[in-house]
Amino acid sequence: MATLTVRNLPDDVHRALRVLATEHGRSLEAEVRDILTTAVSPAARIRMGDALAALGRDLALSDEDFEALEACRDKAPARPLPARIRASRVGQPLGGEVSVRDLIDEGRR
Repeated sequence: MATLTVRNLPDDVHRALRVLATEHGRSLEAEVRDILTTAVSPAARIRMGDALAALGRDLALSDEDFEALEACRDKAPARPLPARIRASRVGQPLGGEVSVRDLIDEGRR
């Protein structure tokens, strides 16, 4: 495991960490480890398979529906986005503010 040294930690921060550690019944080191782990861990991980299965259940899709979707699906491999689009999207989430249509339109420019 890695070791981390924090220099120039203000005294009031150190005291507050010691109080938190005492309240939680653990060492200062364990408290800091827990704080750091919580800070970098996602709050809730979305499992893609579970999400797709739930969507299918919510929509009450039948085997015939899946067969129809499979029949009209484009089976060609996906083409990578042009480099200028990939570079412009670095660090941006593909959420509500970016739609597939936006990406297609950018690719045509």
